[in-house]
Amino acid sequence: MLKFAASFLIFFTLTSSSAAASDDPPRVRTFDKNLRALIEGGRARSHTFNEVYEALQNQPVIVFVECNWFLPVGLSGRGRLVTASGGYRYVHVEFACALAGRTRLAILAHELQHAREIGESTTISDNDSMAVVFEDIGFQTQWDGLHRAYETQAARDVQRRVTDELGE
Repeated sequence: MLKFAASFLIFFTLTSSSAAASDDPPRVRTFDKNLRALIEGGRARSHTFNEVYEALQNQPVIVFVECNWFLPVGLSGRGRLVTASGGYRYVHVEFACALAGRTRLAILAHELQHAREIGESTTISDNDSMAVVFEDIGFQTQWDGLHRAYETQAARDVQRRVTDELGE
């Protein structure tokens, strides 16, 4: 049995004071039509996936999703705070391209839950404030001197529920 690890990595944050638009496009975005279809399929097939997606629509966060063929061994997905600007936090979420269908959706839901956690916290504006929040709502899983990785029980629960809802 393969062991899947999902972690949340903090990278860098830049700030700006530009105004946010009132008629925002979807908060979860991708340039890949296959990933758009995957996301829509996840919304249709899993109540939990759709719940996380819909929650993001009401948060001050923009999430860019892509798959990555070159994630480190043992890492199935990760999210990174890229910047905070105009009242929004911009998050990059990626997951291993080689993952099978239901595992792929479950890992994506896990990472989208982390983006939701960022959106729900009004105090996250940079890596330091994000670390404070994630130390409070979760636990640190890695520190390599440059990057910290965090995990939350909420993201683990979302992953499990989506897996259960999608069945075999």
